Amino acid sequence: MAPAGPVPTPRRDDPAEGRRATGTETREVRCLRQRRRSGDRSCGRGDDGLRHHPHLAVSGPIFGFSDTWQLIINTATTVLTFLMVFIIQNTINRDSLAVHVKLDELIRATDEARNRIIGSEKLSETVLEELEHEEEEEARE
Repeated sequence: MAPAGPVPTPRRDDPAEGRRATGTETREVRCLRQRRRSGDRSCGRGDDGLRHHPHLAVSGPIFGFSDTWQLIINTATTVLTFLMVFIIQNTINRDSLAVHVKLDELIRATDEARNRIIGSEKLSETVLEELEHEEEEEARE
């Protein structure tokens, strides 16, 4: 027996339409539409890297964009990123140490403060938890 009326077929993702089964545009199509309105036609073509990194545009053609050239560029980028992480971490550590020194000075200068808190950043986690518990108990009193 035939069904009464047309059987609805489920919508599938249609990349040509740029829509998903839910009816929303894919991110790529939305990007293309936005760039088309602004006159930028490079979305998704991969030429953004050369526009923002002219050294790649200069060195790439010299080495023929070979696998070795890509390996060298990727390695250099990774090394530079790694070095930047170390530099940023070092800066954060120095800043943190300066803050601790300043807080220690404030603790020493305050008569009501307990000097045993000075240098507490060097204590173990269990000792810090005990100090925190003591501070909470004193705050309740």
